[in-house]
Amino acid sequence: MKRDNVEEIVYDIAREAARWYKRIENLPLTFQKDAGISSELKDKFSSILDEDEENSSSNISVLNLKDKIDLSLLIASLVVDKNTIFSRYNVNLDAVLEQISGIEGDLEDADFSEQVYKDIFEPLITKISFEQKYVDSNLLALYLLDPNFSSYIITDILDNIFVFDDYGNLLSNDFLGAYKLNLNKYTQEHSETNDDGDSLGFYLTDKDFITNPAVGRDKEINDALVSLITGSVIVLGDSGVGKSAVVEGIAYRLQNDLVPDCLKGYKILQINVNDLVAGSGFRGEFEKRVQEIIKKVKDDEKTILFVDGIHTVKGAGVIGSGKNDLISILNPYLADGSIKMIGTTSNYEYQEYFADDDTFRRRFDIVKVKEPDFQTLMQIINASVTKYEDLVGVPLDFTDIEREKVFSTLIKDTEKGRVQNDRQYNPSLVLSLVKKAFAYAAFNDRDSVSIDDFCEAVSSCERFYGWHRGIMQEHLRNAWNSAQKEEQKVMTKTPMMGQIIEFRPRV
Repeated sequence: MKRDNVEEIVYDIAREAARWYKRIENLPLTFQKDAGISSELKDKFSSILDEDEENSSSNISVLNLKDKIDLSLLIASLVVDKNTIFSRYNVNLDAVLEQISGIEGDLEDADFSEQVYKDIFEPLITKISFEQKYVDSNLLALYLLDPNFSSYIITDILDNIFVFDDYGNLLSNDFLGAYKLNLNKYTQEHSETNDDGDSLGFYLTDKDFITNPAVGRDKEINDALVSLITGSVIVLGDSGVGKSAVVEGIAYRLQNDLVPDCLKGYKILQINVNDLVAGSGFRGEFEKRVQEIIKKVKDDEKTILFVDGIHTVKGAGVIGSGKNDLISILNPYLADGSIKMIGTTSNYEYQEYFADDDTFRRRFDIVKVKEPDFQTLMQIINASVTKYEDLVGVPLDFTDIEREKVFSTLIKDTEKGRVQNDRQYNPSLVLSLVKKAFAYAAFNDRDSVSIDDFCEAVSSCERFYGWHRGIMQEHLRNAWNSAQKEEQKVMTKTPMMGQIIEFRPRV
């Protein structure tokens, strides 16, 4: 998923890197250190070259997986962004490739691999984007130049093309200067221009809800509202059971004044911990951001903080040996009740992060959310149909009998055949299938969603074992055929207008 603080060219580089990685991943590539340095340069810089190491056979290295990933990223940077500062120092594609033995004559073009992009390079960009406020091609180059991040092979390749003063400082400083110019421009364009707190988070109570987002969760919502009257609450449950939906249900009720008088007028401000941490590399910067949020909440006493995945507050913002993480900063305000807070997390993460933290657990009441029963799931699916119709612009024209047969089959079949350790539960599982069926209908340019779209959605869902997906498709077809027969019986039994019905006296 693309992030707003990442330049589009960085994703272009990541996609090109996936293409190059697919080309070289299975080649037996080797690299010889100092192979590209002329004898004149070796003499000139003999003070910083290790001659013993230079003449050693250990200078020849076989490229491993990490080497090939970083090499692909470096090559892609040179291919996609030809105006980069690399070109000022004659760092180009040919100069890099000629140093790698095994590419010449063996390299064959490979098509772009979406799987490699999704598994390797997109997560890498996402990780960097969480650590930095802004990501452009210059920052990507700085990461490649940093031996703490990239493979040492990259440093050696660049050393062979250009011998830097103090081992790379010249080139690093040039990229850093260019990055700072872009960072300042980005900061000015995205600086806070109003007092609504948008740069600190967003108000969940301003969201346009097409329908009630928490059908069948009245008990959980009521329990959470009771806790919020006097303090804070954590909505706890396995992945996919609808924890976030419960919080959205609270926001929906606050929007429509369907809450006790003491809670009317309250708003929910959702904050993203990763966004708070991103780019706060200097001591005190993270604390400053958190204090801005605290000030905003205290200035408007009818604001409730919401963190989706509250386990992320543990250790968030800590630099070096510091101990002042997000939860430590918020703790005094939670203790005296001046800040109300909602958090969500899974049972596993709650035990992992908070089982031994008595102070934290005292600050929050617990509302547990379990997988809904069959009837509640049917309500949730039927209520979600309108939202999906609005999302993709394709209607579901199933009759009541067809809906009941298809949806009940999906519910029963999603209870079995789940991939081990996937940790996803209903209603998320069944809703993801229904949503994907709508997506396939739109993709296939249908006028309405068909049973074929539901079968395609099941076939492409990797959360179930392959053998079970085949069974699910068969069950869906049988359910559809059964619904057609029942519809036919109803049509046969229902008299048409003007039809003469034979009178048969009760015996």
